[in-house]
Amino acid sequence: MRKQMKKAVAVLASAAFVLAMMPARIGFAADDGATTFTFSETGITVEAGNYLDYKIDGTDLTITGDGDYVVKGECSDGSITVKKELEDVELTLSDLSLQSNSTAPLTVGKYTRANIIIEGTVFLSDSINNSEDYLVNELAKTEDEADAAGAENAVIKLKDASRVAISGSGTLNVNAYAKNGIKSGSALDDNGESVAPGNADYHDAYLFINDITLNIDATGVYDPNDGDTHGDGINGECNVWLNSGIYNIAAGDDAVHSDYFLNIGATGGDEYPAVNITKCTEGLEGALVNILGGEIEIYADEDAINAANSDLSDYQFRIMVTGGVIYAVANGDGDAFDSNGSIIISDGIIVASGGPMGNAFDTGTDGNNNISSTFAITGGTVLGFGSSQMAVTPVSGSQGYAIWTGTGSGFGPGGNGGGFTPPDGGNGGSFTPPDGGNGGRPTPPDGGNGGMPTSPDGGNGGFPGGNSGPAAGTVTNLTLRVNETTYASGDQISISAGNMVDVMDGDKSLLGVVSANDASYVIFSAPGLEVTADPDNPEDPETPVDPENPDDPERPSSGRIGRFYNPNSGEHFYTRDRSEGESLKRAGWNAEGECFGFAEAGTPIYRVYNPNIGDHFFTADKEEAENCIRAGWKDEGIAWYTDPLTTTAYRLYNPNSGRHFFTENEAEAKNLVALGWNDEGMAW
Repeated sequence: MRKQMKKAVAVLASAAFVLAMMPARIGFAADDGATTFTFSETGITVEAGNYLDYKIDGTDLTITGDGDYVVKGECSDGSITVKKELEDVELTLSDLSLQSNSTAPLTVGKYTRANIIIEGTVFLSDSINNSEDYLVNELAKTEDEADAAGAENAVIKLKDASRVAISGSGTLNVNAYAKNGIKSGSALDDNGESVAPGNADYHDAYLFINDITLNIDATGVYDPNDGDTHGDGINGECNVWLNSGIYNIAAGDDAVHSDYFLNIGATGGDEYPAVNITKCTEGLEGALVNILGGEIEIYADEDAINAANSDLSDYQFRIMVTGGVIYAVANGDGDAFDSNGSIIISDGIIVASGGPMGNAFDTGTDGNNNISSTFAITGGTVLGFGSSQMAVTPVSGSQGYAIWTGTGSGFGPGGNGGGFTPPDGGNGGSFTPPDGGNGGRPTPPDGGNGGMPTSPDGGNGGFPGGNSGPAAGTVTNLTLRVNETTYASGDQISISAGNMVDVMDGDKSLLGVVSANDASYVIFSAPGLEVTADPDNPEDPETPVDPENPDDPERPSSGRIGRFYNPNSGEHFYTRDRSEGESLKRAGWNAEGECFGFAEAGTPIYRVYNPNIGDHFFTADKEEAENCIRAGWKDEGIAWYTDPLTTTAYRLYNPNSGRHFFTENEAEAKNLVALGWNDEGMAW
């Protein structure tokens, strides 16, 4: 295990959710009454203990009951199967070498909870006959025959609704020749049908890995379409957690994939994973990729880190980084960070190098996703390289950053907020040379989208500035050094593959020399990056006074509650206090307009705050508020009053994050329920 270089702040999941996901026991050695099995080439010997629920057929071992079991020895064709619907199995693999020629060497059945402990050095591998595709396409088997043959398409097969933790002090080596190194299944309902995870009535599946050294080679996998290698190192259909330990992964397809939740690092403590991905198509992929900490190095043929799932529509895809040291390199058309939704960075040290036609950071939506996206950097040190054809810049509220661009794609250095953009967004490219190149279009007063990149309106003018904020500025005392040449913020640059790049503040290196792919676009962001205000607008404009209520600017006169969203934590917040709302926006929260109304008298809405997870809760039920306070929540009084005859609000709960959401929009509420939120009826 390694300690991360920069401690992460956990903002994604509540402590209650994390604890609920973990098995009853993690990482304990087998007790003195464990039953021990020793594999050989001819059979399995048993040292009987207190647990006798097992079956042996030659070199195939089946565990049929709860208990502690130890497996040792060496066998070139054998298997271990843990039956379905078991509640508490602890299986210790100790200096074991096990290969299977027809099925998975290790299988855990549906609905089973199991701890797998790795001691010493363990080798597990399968053969090409463990691939259903190979049996059907190459050996002309029917699908029923392939199923009867026991092909599991993975070296370690964890079936649907299984909850498995792999931990210990040893090294696990996995060689995959069928499809995946480790496969974890999907969530199931009570009828055994696959469902989206997160509903309390469903049986989620998860894979939780802690402490071990895990080496996976899934590069030699047969593919029926082109004979190429397309195996995943780790593939999960629900939840995958790489909590701590050392991971060395080479894969023909994704190194680590989860259909829904992929978490790297823990929600507390000092131990974080070291992840080294040397070969893959895509490195870390999930609908929600949450990097809480660790040392991560990825070399990908396409995207290094990707938030996507083509089977999900209207889903809030997101990559969130709250700590760690990340070096992500993509090749070809790939992006270092690619999200079909948002990318939020609040801490860590990140070097992101996109391919020659890719980008460091790419946000947006695919054809199935109507959810808006954002790219925000609110903390951490970030250096990104890519193509300016696909470049995105952080939204308003992000910390200071500098940009250098090339000329190949028609982007010039821009004016104020073109070549560089201060935290508030800037005014985009100026419309006259030399600040704006050959005619970047000016932006409206609120910031707009900066200089237009195309002729005839924009020519080679300013690169788009921020999305909001009237203040402009310049980054001072900062240069980009490529080999021995230095460039000021906004200068035109062209970086060739293998060039040594550094960002300098005077004579001080801010990150260290790194190597990049071909790049015509560089972005650098760091805490405390000095931004000098626009001399024509040295003061931030004051918050305008409500013309309908000039004597009390603290309180809006519209009778509507302001709604705000924290892209770092995923929390929604509601307030009638204008000054509180403005403070939230300055701190990086997104203003989402107004929601339900309030009254000067009526039913009180109580507000309480949980200092442990940083979450607010609102309720019209005084007893519910008092129960929260007794449980350790902070009493923040009455947030507002509401008239139940004129105002209604739906209340929903996200079992994954542990947060509540309130809305008067019935369609919005129904959409969240369809995505797995719990409908808790009317809030008030």
